Amino acid sequence: MSNDFSTTWNFGPSKDVDGVFIYNKAANQPVGSYMERTRKLALEEAVYTNLKPHPFLKHVKQGAGNHMIMKGAVNIIYTWTEDEDITQKQLDQFWNYVKSKATGVTVRLVESDAVARRFILSASFENDSNSWLSYPLPYVLDVTTSRMEVTEEGTDLICYVFSDNDHEGWTKEHCNIAPGETFNLNKEGNQYCYVIFGEDVHKGSQVLEALKPYRLTSDNIIITNKTENSCKIFRAYK
Repeated sequence: MSNDFSTTWNFGPSKDVDGVFIYNKAANQPVGSYMERTRKLALEEAVYTNLKPHPFLKHVKQGAGNHMIMKGAVNIIYTWTEDEDITQKQLDQFWNYVKSKATGVTVRLVESDAVARRFILSASFENDSNSWLSYPLPYVLDVTTSRMEVTEEGTDLICYVFSDNDHEGWTKEHCNIAPGETFNLNKEGNQYCYVIFGEDVHKGSQVLEALKPYRLTSDNIIITNKTENSCKIFRAYK
């Protein structure tokens, strides 16, 4: 990892699923652990090379959307240099956008200060909806430094990349199933459909492990959450 990137998240080994879905996880992370980038990336350095600026919000661009918090909470911290010239009005517009796109996520504004050149929001990824919701926060502030820091003990994170560089061709969704709930999980997409569970779930007598990617090949499966915790399901398909 270059000097422009640092992390204290404890990732496991990466998995290449079908040569299409590259996956990693950082389970049970402590408060204060983080991932940070300290310079803007050139287009060819980004996770995907076709990320676009927001059509009308200045200093805002598409995020790679390659992380999901399966359990717990984080602060997302942006800082920038004086010559990036971001105004308070632009920060206010970005926060209004964040609130409108925080599907299945509880967000709170911690700090928004154009003079101090700092913007911090907190995001808790617990969700009581068993309806599929779109991926939250598809756009991010396009600034020099971006940091995601764990604020709840035992936070679980996943990281994934679509190796075909076609992030817009994939649909990413999430939902939650309550303790004791049985759920009909449908396969979507024409080519690939992957699911990841935040807790162990049961498919009949089979246990599907938490934080492990599964490719759905049948039209649907019926799963039950037998744990005492709400279980987030992440689904990506094309």
